[in-house]
Amino acid sequence: MRLLQFSYSPFAAKVRICLELKQLACEVVDVPYTQRGELVKVSGGVGVPVLVDGETVVTDSPRITAYLETKGGPSLREHPLAPVLEQWADNWLEETAFRLACPGLEERMGRDQGEEARLMFKLVKERRYGAGCIAQWRLDQAKYADETKAMLAPIVEAVRATGFVLGNSASIADAAVAGQLHMVEAALPGWVQSHVPALTPWFVSLSRAPLHHPP
Repeated sequence: MRLLQFSYSPFAAKVRICLELKQLACEVVDVPYTQRGELVKVSGGVGVPVLVDGETVVTDSPRITAYLETKGGPSLREHPLAPVLEQWADNWLEETAFRLACPGLEERMGRDQGEEARLMFKLVKERRYGAGCIAQWRLDQAKYADETKAMLAPIVEAVRATGFVLGNSASIADAAVAGQLHMVEAALPGWVQSHVPALTPWFVSLSRAPLHHPP
């Protein structure tokens, strides 16, 4: 299997976590933001993530995670609320977390892939959300930080109580929420440790990556 992704994508991070939890081997391919020819060739579109499994191509992260359930390993969807919380994280939590992260992602895009990539990133977001949206979100960062923390409060309590979002083992709900935090960390290194420290061990264990601590 191959996973085509943008490294910061919360949806790609969700899929990677599922692959880890299900112990499925997969080659991860980082797609340059301004060079999407392979995406078009493979999937007919320019969005990520895209999973390629032999002749099977799956787009859209909920469809990918559902497909992975057919590939063996522990089920991540046994709890009836697991797909519901995946949808909540992918839509409602993402709306706020994305606005929190977006200004930092723009800056990171410029550092990592150059000015052309940064400008394309900005153009894509402004076409969807309006001119000046990233600048406004930067001004409102404290507001979106507070909103993200408030949305995560039930997740914090659940993880404190049982170790995972829906009990004593990881599910698609954990992968989806951790995927959103992966995006925030990509933009604002140290945010999890600073703002939701109770989630730090859970997040690190799922993300398989060292957490950046704030200065």
